[in-house]
Amino acid sequence: MPIATQNQSPTELDELLIRPEIQQALTTILQELPKLAAVMTLMGKAIEAGKDVLTDGDTLGALEDKVKSVAGGRVQDLYGAFQEARKRAEADRTEIGIFGIMRMLKDPVIQKSLRFVQAFCNVIEERQSNANTPQS
Repeated sequence: MPIATQNQSPTELDELLIRPEIQQALTTILQELPKLAAVMTLMGKAIEAGKDVLTDGDTLGALEDKVKSVAGGRVQDLYGAFQEARKRAEADRTEIGIFGIMRMLKDPVIQKSLRFVQAFCNVIEERQSNANTPQS
């Protein structure tokens, strides 16, 4: 009895099944099924453990505290640097002309910052165009 799927007529599938490379591939897949079953069992256990962690308030609290202790200091440092730079920029009334800008463009820190800004803008543009593209 021929096997058919929605997209293939019985003759197409039959033609595939008589090809030696397809038969070999199916044999290989069947031989590897015990390994795949073991991996799937482990993945199931990992998913269950993940669910337990995500529903346990104590574990989430400990994880949140750890993230705050690791990243919190860095965020505070960046915020402090931002505030200091803002204050310096407000206090500095020096006019920057075209030659001053050209001099600044030679600074490696400025170059690195401009590359970052350009890459960031590209990422934002790509994400916006992907969000506006209809999914098929």
